Amino acid sequence: MPSEPTALGQPATRCSEAGFSLVELMIATVVMVIGLVGIMNSCVHLNALQRLDAEVALSYRACLRNLEAVRAMPMATIATMNGTGFDIPGANGATRALVPQKGDPDGLPGSITVQRLALDAGRSLYRITATAKWHGSSGNSAVELMTMVGGMQ
Repeated sequence: MPSEPTALGQPATRCSEAGFSLVELMIATVVMVIGLVGIMNSCVHLNALQRLDAEVALSYRACLRNLEAVRAMPMATIATMNGTGFDIPGANGATRALVPQKGDPDGLPGSITVQRLALDAGRSLYRITATAKWHGSSGNSAVELMTMVGGMQ
């Protein structure tokens, strides 16, 4: 079968290998879709990790702030702080940032534990622990900070 002449009057040539076949296009599309699904999955996990990191940072700051407040108290009143709960405010300091875990007795995500380790000749040694337990973006999480305080009663 003769080739049809082109607009310039020269015969057109037909090449059976020009372009991509339908199978090649489908394979390329499948490979691209698999790659995009992997990237999207990574983005979702990254977002969850960023939320968890923000929650841990808020709880760490709240625990540290409460530990420092207890350390600044007179020795005679430190033991009275045992079992005290505390809230974890958000970045603006006004709203509650973290929700306590289910079954929390006081409804606050943070708690302070004071334990007397030694008493000798009017000197006391206390272990003070600030714990934050909350239900957040990745389920139940917790942060615990501990310090020691000693001195005269």
